[in-house]
Amino acid sequence: MNKKYDDKFIYICTKLFNYNDKLQAEYLESSLKNKLNCNIFMPFRDTDENKLTGSNRTKIIYDADIERLNSGNVILLAALYDGICKDEGISFELGYAYGKGIPIFIINTDFIWYAMENKEFIFDPIVERMCSDYLHQYQIKEHESFYDSLMLSQKGAYDLAAERISDILSENTIFKSSISKENLMNDVFIDFGGGKYEYQREYAKWIKEKLTSMSISVKVSNRYSRIEQTSALEDLENLLNSTYYICLGDEVELNSGTAALMGLARCKGKKIILYESSNLEIHGENGHCMKKNLMIDFSVDKVAKTKKQIIDIIVEEEQCLKN
Repeated sequence: MNKKYDDKFIYICTKLFNYNDKLQAEYLESSLKNKLNCNIFMPFRDTDENKLTGSNRTKIIYDADIERLNSGNVILLAALYDGICKDEGISFELGYAYGKGIPIFIINTDFIWYAMENKEFIFDPIVERMCSDYLHQYQIKEHESFYDSLMLSQKGAYDLAAERISDILSENTIFKSSISKENLMNDVFIDFGGGKYEYQREYAKWIKEKLTSMSISVKVSNRYSRIEQTSALEDLENLLNSTYYICLGDEVELNSGTAALMGLARCKGKKIILYESSNLEIHGENGHCMKKNLMIDFSVDKVAKTKKQIIDIIVEEEQCLKN
């Protein structure tokens, strides 16, 4: 073990639903250890998730992951961040790590990216703002067989990521979140997917009008109205300067920026209200039963199934504060 790091470790974030997800994390760990010879924490493996049973197993895993992020020993968070629908659990961890001042390195091997108003981007503006650096590599180098081409190209990407991570850590600088100090100027910040879709904008508008009529101050995210770093910074500052964070869960996965903001909100002790109108539950082995990813489920203070319930929750909370 590299004595430079002692009890410090790199926290690897990845999807953990199938064999391939878990293997990718193992491959990345191999590249990191070959380059850095440092401790690695992997949520699934190092919390013995496959051995836990009972209805509280997901809470045990959640608490263990949060404990690691709060430990002060995470020198970097490395995220395997592939897929059109970015994993809400990983996105949450990115936001939480950002709030703790932990450097974030993202690895993406998708051969697609996005564009809006002639501006191209790989990740949600919030995620791009939060990460210290990222690697976007998707080329497949030719070898004797397609299998060898895939395996060696993947290894090359992970080895390059390890090089870049080593460079970040060798700079001996402490990463600081480039956001302003908290100054509670607003009551509520609403992020319904950054306002990407019309229904999100209409829902947020309705909630804002109702709360504003009760003299409750509200800010709303519209970061997808313009893809600029200033819009991401505006969302970050609005979140930090608000007491409540209201976000939308009516998607297969939370918008990645929304989930990252939730991670930051949890880290900073904001009150989180999730609007999630579905009756669907996610079931799995050993008693797994959730509404969303476990990082989301256990970070939310209240779940509202209707827009009116959101208003009722805020009003009730405000009355309790006054009493």
